[in-house]
Amino acid sequence: MYTALAGGEVQVPTIHGDVMMKISPGAQPGELKKLSHKGIQDSSHGSGNHYVKINIEIPKYTSIFIDLMTNYFKIGTFQQIN
Repeated sequence: MYTALAGGEVQVPTIHGDVMMKISPGAQPGELKKLSHKGIQDSSHGSGNHYVKINIEIPKYTSIFIDLMTNYFKIGTFQQIN
């Protein structure tokens, strides 16, 4: 969930092996991302594209999660709360 909120990279398996895919900040569930030339080989056009659908698992609200989100909205950044 942090990567969906703040952006970053995730490892994605493809038929050509694992690749790192950038996730933009604010990624939404169901969003499609294209990995160019990472799909099935086509004899006349080279490799096709591989599409990845963003799936975000939202954790159940625990006190730690609520504290982190409260901290984020107060100071604008994620910092661990001790």
